[in-house]
Amino acid sequence: MASKAGVEGFTRAFAREMAPHGVTVNVIAPGPIDTDMIANVPSEKLQAIVNRQVIARKASVEDVWQIVRMLLSPAGNMLSGQVFHVCGA
Repeated sequence: MASKAGVEGFTRAFAREMAPHGVTVNVIAPGPIDTDMIANVPSEKLQAIVNRQVIARKASVEDVWQIVRMLLSPAGNMLSGQVFHVCGA
């Protein structure tokens, strides 16, 4: 948890530093996604994580891509120092 908080704090600080240069800095924090990374997680443990989410399903790569696409588009030009949780929370 401390490392996640560190990344979020760094993101906010770096966003402030980069703003005068017209650069935005954001973080995408995905929850469980069907990839090789979670292939060995026991299904009961994974289901318990999913069940705690408001939207009780695993995210997809497409869900994350939608955030990336928005941030890269003109719609994201005023978003900086943000953490985008893609986990149904």
